[in-house]
Amino acid sequence: MEINKNYTRKSESFIVCLDDDSDFLNSLKLTLPMKFSNGRQYNILFRDNPFETLELLKELVDSHEEIALLMTDQMMPKMRGIDFLKEARKITPNSMKVLLTGHAGIDSAIIAINENLLDKYLTKPITDFDDLVFTLKRLINEFHLKNTVDAQQRIILELYEFSNSLNSYRVLEDILEHTVSFARRVLNCERISILLLEEGELIFKAGVGIPQDMKCRIRVPLGKNVAGRVLKNREPMLVKDINELPWLKEKINDEFRSFISVPVICAELGSFDVPLGVINVTNKVGNEAFSKQDLRTLFFIANTASIAINNQYNLKKLEKSYFDTVQALIMALEARDKYTKGHSLRVMEFSVGIANQLGLDQQTINLIKDAAILHDIGKIGIRDEVLLKAGRLDPDELIEIRKHPEISSNIVKSITSLQEVGTIVSQHHERYDGGGYPKGVKGELIHIGARIMAVADSYDAMTSNRPYRQALNLSDVLKELQKESGGQFDPMCVNAFLQCLSDERTKIMDLEMQMRKL
Repeated sequence: MEINKNYTRKSESFIVCLDDDSDFLNSLKLTLPMKFSNGRQYNILFRDNPFETLELLKELVDSHEEIALLMTDQMMPKMRGIDFLKEARKITPNSMKVLLTGHAGIDSAIIAINENLLDKYLTKPITDFDDLVFTLKRLINEFHLKNTVDAQQRIILELYEFSNSLNSYRVLEDILEHTVSFARRVLNCERISILLLEEGELIFKAGVGIPQDMKCRIRVPLGKNVAGRVLKNREPMLVKDINELPWLKEKINDEFRSFISVPVICAELGSFDVPLGVINVTNKVGNEAFSKQDLRTLFFIANTASIAINNQYNLKKLEKSYFDTVQALIMALEARDKYTKGHSLRVMEFSVGIANQLGLDQQTINLIKDAAILHDIGKIGIRDEVLLKAGRLDPDELIEIRKHPEISSNIVKSITSLQEVGTIVSQHHERYDGGGYPKGVKGELIHIGARIMAVADSYDAMTSNRPYRQALNLSDVLKELQKESGGQFDPMCVNAFLQCLSDERTKIMDLEMQMRKL
């Protein structure tokens, strides 16, 4: 059914009138549009066929239109008004429903009200159209009030659920993405961004509707532009129509129509408020302006997010402190044994070289760097007589020394953000053929970081003096690596390491040639 010819889409709600009495319907057509011309705009549709009207209602609902009120006559040849309202309730249950009936139909109308089929019945003939309009307006006001209350209740419930769900995230990026997704859905906006304060500048961290090339360029000094002022002054800004502020329109994107900018500030106990950043939302879908209720909603979202963001910052500080402590313990551990001094740093350098040769991404390389630094921390719990023994270890001592990968892993995994690092650490003595320890994992089931570290760790051990032997010469070390390729070591990692050594020797030879020319 074509419905767009009968109304314009500028109104907020629809009123649908159904009556098979053409004279009465014409009277409504002359009266209602004029009476509803002031204030909130309505599309008023007039129909004489109940079946076609039900189809119309379906089309309106499918188009996400709001139907505020249905008014129908009871006595129609094709369908009774009450039966029409029963069907209409399935399509648009929240619309206000009015039944026009003669005196003989009053009892049926009262029953229908009790069954929640209609909200009001009016007796025909209608002699006072002003009274009719007054009644319809009152019912429509009830409709909008109920919708407002329902919407606010939904938002309150959603905000409560948002607050609870945000606490379950343990990674800052996930917190920001969840906040963006939730705010965009609740506020129905086209564009949203979260900027966080770093060294005096607001930096883009998460958002939607922002061109990709702009994201890396968004840097707002504290106190500058809208976002910078909002955070510095700790005051939100609501602009319903950018055209009303010419001075501001000149400074911001031409695509902005309406926006809200809210500071993200965390109040810590016993200290001043901590300014963290800003949340900006722009252009409500459908060309509507943001309201004060939208501002209050975004303020709640910002306050909730601020707690989760600040918790992540504090967690990072604690983890860094813990990491620094562990590194200090490693230095103390290596100080116990002159033969292993600097071992962890060398393993890190070799591992990073292999990882780069293999073309691994930076995130994985960073994991490997941390794992290499921390891989032997578990030896802090190994007795000196075992750790520093000048001869071969007996079976019991061997069991004890082989506990250090899991001890190291347990220490590392106590840091939330280092779970994968802990896995690498626990596997760095596994063998590619499955004959390693502690769990006998084999092949590519061993983390790539652990396979890389196995080569780097063994190379450094073989080229360093030990209490029970002197360092091996480079030729013997290379032969051992090649012999164990596919056995102790991943062939791919061995080949990458040999290429690194070859490249390094080439650099040294080039340097020697340049020195000779001087």
